[in-house]
Amino acid sequence: MTLSSRRRLELRVRDRHRERFWTEYDRESYTCPSCGYEARGVDGEFHVHHIDGDWLNGHPLNLIGLCARCHKRVHGIVAREAALQEWKARVEDLGKESKPYTGVISTATGWSA
Repeated sequence: MTLSSRRRLELRVRDRHRERFWTEYDRESYTCPSCGYEARGVDGEFHVHHIDGDWLNGHPLNLIGLCARCHKRVHGIVAREAALQEWKARVEDLGKESKPYTGVISTATGWSA
């Protein structure tokens, strides 16, 4: 399977951000700020998360280490919130497009209000 150039760029950028984060923090003594999990000496137990959701923004203030469980939870919450906002926007758009009720349900079938 070949990766697209965008996906290859994303992976390189994320690797660079991960390296940057772990040069600032000690992996051996790091504690998940969300749940307090400590992975003493276990490589790969922490994920580096982009706080603003922009994987191109590798500013140190935008990076946080989260345990795998908290990282998945954060992305699940973000995805649900985005889906909810999209749903609300669609409902609002439907309200804008709908015509006011005239009291006639269907003249073709003989039904009316």
